Amino acid sequence: MNKGTHVVNQMTQSISVIIPCFNAESWVGRAIESVLIQKELNLEIIVIDDGSTDNSLVEIRDYGCSIQWESNEKKGACAARNRGLELSMGDYIMFLDADDFLKPGCLCALLATLQSEDADLAFGETVEVHPSGANDARKRPRTSQAEDLTIDWLRGAYVPPCGILWRRESLPDGGWDETLQKNQDGDLILRAVIAGAKPATSLEARAVYWQHSGTHRISNTVSARKLMDAFRVITRAQRSMEEVGMVTARMSHALSYATHNLERMAARNGFLDTLNFMTAHRRLSGWPAYQGKASHVVSSMLLGLERKERLASRLQRNRVAPS
Repeated sequence: MNKGTHVVNQMTQSISVIIPCFNAESWVGRAIESVLIQKELNLEIIVIDDGSTDNSLVEIRDYGCSIQWESNEKKGACAARNRGLELSMGDYIMFLDADDFLKPGCLCALLATLQSEDADLAFGETVEVHPSGANDARKRPRTSQAEDLTIDWLRGAYVPPCGILWRRESLPDGGWDETLQKNQDGDLILRAVIAGAKPATSLEARAVYWQHSGTHRISNTVSARKLMDAFRVITRAQRSMEEVGMVTARMSHALSYATHNLERMAARNGFLDTLNFMTAHRRLSGWPAYQGKASHVVSSMLLGLERKERLASRLQRNRVAPS
């Protein structure tokens, strides 16, 4: 296939699509192609190779002057995104992971929403596609109010980067937090919204959040460090919300829900120091010891959280084990 320079119609304002790539030779070409087919836009595609050891760089180089690319030593996806942001010139920014891709018209729809609603970031629909062939549309957060968006995000209605277009000046100072190994996109969104960024929802924009086996996605593995990073994102947001008076009763309930879910994961995986740290913070915040379905609350009260979660984990493994 001839991968020559892609010509797009010019618009007054431009979009930079930043693609961090690490060992994504099977997907990075698809991600790039999905941006090249976006019509009637002034596009800039920047691919930052994060020290790949497979043939990703061969795939990237094949696109020649259609894209701008750079290859650096491995520093992590957040560092790659920040480097791409430094190189970018666009008025609007999308961060597209190398294993995800956009549906035709996605960027046009997101841009139209940003401009028509004078918003700072726009959310499209993202569909999770699994190796089994299952397609699951992710639940999107409400965007009518900052409080609703934040509460929904904390309760799991989040949009991955492939479904978000940012107005450049709305990105938080410092960009992506390169110290985080978990919940980096949540950190970016929460910092922006708490600082006053206006969100909006596009009903037409669609992107694909690709799920695959292996450890390419950080969410595929669990560690005490990653759980603590995710917890740190939430508690940092909690402090910022307290400073601006955003912690209503509804918000406190959502913060408690999100931190208790991490507490449960720490218990289930036997990370006792992490569990104790989380429990102490939650207690100081005045949140209930257990939160969720009645069955979870009652069993945790009777057995203790660690024992209950370890038992639940064993039961789950027995259910999925082959006969």
